[in-house]
Amino acid sequence: MCQEDGVLKQLERLAQNVAHLIEKDNPAMLIQVYDEKIGGKKVNLIQYLLELIEKRKINQAENVLFENLLKLRSSEVKTVVDWFYDSLALLSDSELGEAMFSREEIARGRREALSYF
Repeated sequence: MCQEDGVLKQLERLAQNVAHLIEKDNPAMLIQVYDEKIGGKKVNLIQYLLELIEKRKINQAENVLFENLLKLRSSEVKTVVDWFYDSLALLSDSELGEAMFSREEIARGRREALSYF
């Protein structure tokens, strides 16, 4: 239970770091995604990444992140990248394994994403 409480507190802290990026009136964070059921739509990048992480579609989420890095303002890149990889780091090894992702990929992905800027 204590470990779960610690993880929850970490998630809350991560959410506070990106809360201003989730605001609906932040056009810099809107991305175009394609959904087979409804076609193309604009969604908030952070919310979409979170949805993919929750569904354990981590590889897809990382692809979406990299596809949209250059569209972000440089001041937002580090915040988004840190939030994304810190969120992944909170997953257990078994959760990462289910998503066919590893801690090494987290470290490598963070380095690569931050090297763009």
